[in-house]
Amino acid sequence: MGPLSQTLHALVDAWLRDPTDIWRARYLLQGLREGDAALVRMAFTPYDDEPVTDEERAALTVAEEDARAGRLIPHEEIVRKYVRRP
Repeated sequence: MGPLSQTLHALVDAWLRDPTDIWRARYLLQGLREGDAALVRMAFTPYDDEPVTDEERAALTVAEEDARAGRLIPHEEIVRKYVRRP
C-alpha cells in the first residue's frame, strides 16, 4: 500500500469514527466507486453549521412531499443534464 493509499485509508477511518463526519466518508467512497467527481468534492466541502431558515425549512417540506408523491427525477437524468464531465 503506497503513501497516498495509506493517507486515504486513515482519512476515511477517521471520518467513519466521527458521527459528525461519517457523511464525508460515504460521499467519498460512493464518488470513487461511481467515478462521480462531484461526490468526491462534496466529501471535502466545509460543513454548513448555520441554522436552518424558515425559507429552507419550507423548501425541505415541499421536497419531502414531492418525494412521497413520487415526483422525482432519477439521478442519472440529473447527471446527464447538469453535470459537465471533462
